[in-house]
Amino acid sequence: MKKINFLKSLFVSAALVIMSCGPDNFGACFNADDNNVSVNQVITFTNCSSLESKNQDCRWSFGDGLDTTVQGNIAVKHAYKTTGQFEVKLSIGEGSNLSVHTLNVSVF
Repeated sequence: MKKINFLKSLFVSAALVIMSCGPDNFGACFNADDNNVSVNQVITFTNCSSLESKNQDCRWSFGDGLDTTVQGNIAVKHAYKTTGQFEVKLSIGEGSNLSVHTLNVSVF
């Protein structure tokens, strides 16, 4: 019975991740732990991009005027201060090697 409860809780936890890309994607790619949140609720965006190096710059734009750049596949956290629809964008690479991935977030 304990094993079933553990698997059930693992499934429920995994179901909360908003999958915006899968294992067949190359370049910029990320997932969110939620994309329908309340004001000031922290969202974790997990970078699952295929990068040229672990030190490659990853540029995040959260759609609310706040941007950040991190090196490598580091998860980032963000909270929105106002309600609305926002497009989160992750960009990696430069010029003709630029790869961009987006996900829409609803804040209520």
